[in-house]
Amino acid sequence: MTRKFFAAVALGLLTSGTALAGWNSGGGELFKDGLNPWFIQNTKTVSACIEVDTDHFHYADGTDLKRDYIDKVLAYWKGQFAGQRVNSEFPTWPRTATQRFEFGPCTDETEVRFQFGVLSPAQLKQFDRRGQDPRDFLSLAVRTDYDRVSLRGKGFVYIAPDSGPLKPYSSDIIDRPWSANGGIRLVKVLAHEVGHIFGVAHTSSGPDDGALDELMSAQYPEAIVRKRFADDSFIVRPDIPPFFTEDLEATSGSCVIGDDVHFSQRVRQFLVLPPEFNCIWFKRKDGIIDVFGSKYADGSAGRQRLGTITLNDQKAYIRAENPIHMWLPPEQTIVHVPEGYVLNVGPDRVAWSDLATYEDVSHSVRRSVHVTVFPGTQSISAEGITDSGRLFYLFETSMPKARKH
Repeated sequence: MTRKFFAAVALGLLTSGTALAGWNSGGGELFKDGLNPWFIQNTKTVSACIEVDTDHFHYADGTDLKRDYIDKVLAYWKGQFAGQRVNSEFPTWPRTATQRFEFGPCTDETEVRFQFGVLSPAQLKQFDRRGQDPRDFLSLAVRTDYDRVSLRGKGFVYIAPDSGPLKPYSSDIIDRPWSANGGIRLVKVLAHEVGHIFGVAHTSSGPDDGALDELMSAQYPEAIVRKRFADDSFIVRPDIPPFFTEDLEATSGSCVIGDDVHFSQRVRQFLVLPPEFNCIWFKRKDGIIDVFGSKYADGSAGRQRLGTITLNDQKAYIRAENPIHMWLPPEQTIVHVPEGYVLNVGPDRVAWSDLATYEDVSHSVRRSVHVTVFPGTQSISAEGITDSGRLFYLFETSMPKARKH
């Protein structure tokens, strides 16, 4: 049985709310196969094509949409899924991101269309039917068909143009975002949307959920094209950060000194932070975290190295989450597991903590620190440990926000 529908499984929104899903509610939805990966291991080859509006969609000079963007993103996700579970008890347990994508002309039979600045008349009609304006969207991954027997989907990925009639409304988007910085924003937004093809759900959804630097956050596509974040490191770094594991080369900043005088004094004393600095800036390389002081979180006014946090490599695992869940339609014939199993697909995302040692640059101060690392993001939180063994909040770093004063 093949289901035909127009369901947006991934949205890069410039407006709030759920769009194109047909229903809005406060929870309790029966999603069923709506969040399934479009393909699992029984699909060996996926037919794909590229459509681009060359007049209104501008990407970096000297780059090729397939080679430098799509192929790069597909290789990224295949690498991320390399550690996905293989259940020896149930050999048909679903796996995704195993497919080979073969590109050719766009036809009615094409399974995945990559549409750069292009929406067909039929797609525009679907927006109109739902009272939606396509200019409210920066990017979309839309599954239009799903075969419940073969567990095989069909749909398109859309990236909005930077000019012309489909250009998004927002005035806060940088000029020609897809060609800036060598096209890295296009790579990352495309990675977000292709993640949904492989069943990766949003890791956060509301405007207050934070983690804007998280690849699969609902706010990620919008955040990385906004003027206010134009120079932030999570955008301009030339690679796509890991999703299932922590970022071993994270760089970030956080203003940790606030109006709480007692808190400020404690942090300053613990890290030996000079009075002219209000922020912590860090750079992680594997098990070493170099800590800097700066006036602003991005280090724009110059920074000074304060010391080093060295992890002890005695990880205590806090929690494991899997963002990919698969519902098996009763008519499917591919996956054979006992009835009632909740199927998690892909690797787990694990948060962990470790005891560490902070040593200042003069080697005169050595203090114990409790560090927590979260997967996928650039987030590291640290608690200082007093001589009596009590913990107190030290700093937490996530998306660096450049602030010019």
